[in-house]
Amino acid sequence: MKENSSKKKVITVDPVGRTEGHLGITITIENNKVTSAQAFSPVYRGFEKIMIGRDPREAQDLPTRICGVCPMVHSVCGNKNLEMLFGEPFNENARLMRNISHGTHMIGDHALHFFHLAALDFVKGPDKPPFIPRYGDDFRIPKKENDEIVGHYIQALEIRRIAQEAATIFAGKLPHAITFVPGGMTETPTKEKIAAWKERFNKMKAFVNDVWIKDVEAVAKFYPDYATIGSGPSDYLSFGVFELDNKDTKHYHKRGSFIDGKYEELDIKRITEDVTHTWQDGKDNKNPFDPDTKTANPDKKDAYSFITAARYKDRAMEVGPFARMKVDGKMKGHSSVLNRHMARVLEAQHLIHGLEEWVDALALGESGMIEQMPVPDEGTSYGLSEAPRGACGHWMKVKGGKISHWQAIPATNWNGSPRDAKGNLGPFELALMDTPIADPNVPVEAMRVVRSFDPCMACAVHVITPDRDLGKFVVVP
Repeated sequence: MKENSSKKKVITVDPVGRTEGHLGITITIENNKVTSAQAFSPVYRGFEKIMIGRDPREAQDLPTRICGVCPMVHSVCGNKNLEMLFGEPFNENARLMRNISHGTHMIGDHALHFFHLAALDFVKGPDKPPFIPRYGDDFRIPKKENDEIVGHYIQALEIRRIAQEAATIFAGKLPHAITFVPGGMTETPTKEKIAAWKERFNKMKAFVNDVWIKDVEAVAKFYPDYATIGSGPSDYLSFGVFELDNKDTKHYHKRGSFIDGKYEELDIKRITEDVTHTWQDGKDNKNPFDPDTKTANPDKKDAYSFITAARYKDRAMEVGPFARMKVDGKMKGHSSVLNRHMARVLEAQHLIHGLEEWVDALALGESGMIEQMPVPDEGTSYGLSEAPRGACGHWMKVKGGKISHWQAIPATNWNGSPRDAKGNLGPFELALMDTPIADPNVPVEAMRVVRSFDPCMACAVHVITPDRDLGKFVVVP
């Protein structure tokens, strides 16, 4: 029975995600609306400590182990660091093969998100594997369309497999590409490899244009209120992705921000991390180049998450497909649950054109390798790119031929961030505010909001607390 009451309820849902599930939310519900929200992760990010003292060349391979869901972006960022450190431009064939590998993986990841992590909150499926037993009763899609989307759930798994296979043709393997090296790739394009890639790509293309876009439109038709539910901050950030030149200055998706209603070029010096409400000790409002590798402090007063609060110009910024399309001028209005889902499939359609151009531009038989340069004794570098779910950056300093400082700010440190020192909410938290909740005991609406961001917490956190129960759902009167 739905509860319609002015009585206040505080609800904690943990875990929220259906992949990399160490994300929780605590919401306060009054008059069937969310009046307060906190997003948290109960595990500690310690990868920065792992990198200290290592050979800088390990930055090309080790950071990709941060996440098996979106490892490609960490390979890209790690190698960009070394290219900046060594002073090496991209090899042309390597640039194309990176874009092809990264873009193919991104389309597969986007499809996985919609059908397996988000659509299950809008359709009624059978209560048997591989489907999760449904909760709530807000299922508006008619049986015919509902059953079509449910059927595409299995098809999307196949497309994910095909995308992974296609990406490995030039990346070597997934997760964790092995062919990316500073300034190049260890692969050489051949007719056979290109034909194998195109065979798989054509299946992906058909799925995007003939299946996925129609299913998103069906959800939008029967859940029109979600075009306004779940709006996050009105500011958006993109680090740029898919290089169009060999110096990392031009990108298929622009690098920049959309602030106060207009596009601005990125000022990397204005990127900061705040730990006021983070279970970590460290300096607040510091740029990732500042020497401040943070230390866990689970007893810290007023803290409620291990995620740091990433900020740009002291603002909470939404990142991800909608942000990229917004910075590019390809999306209008503000983010919302439906606009995020629509942005993903529109981005996939846009990316298809780029992939077709890049694969046709490959020079057959020409190696993606260039001569490797020696590691400098000292240096400073950074690498910026985009994961499927948003902006990702690595920052590095080298001293005495070893890594002396290394910081990462991946997508979920933007979207899943807690409050900062000024009390500004993170994007998940902002998006949850004022969300209508029909039944406080079954807050499916809140799940739809958070899952529309495609939350994946592995990049934000890495070390689990062994005595913490992550599978809880608590309702406090």
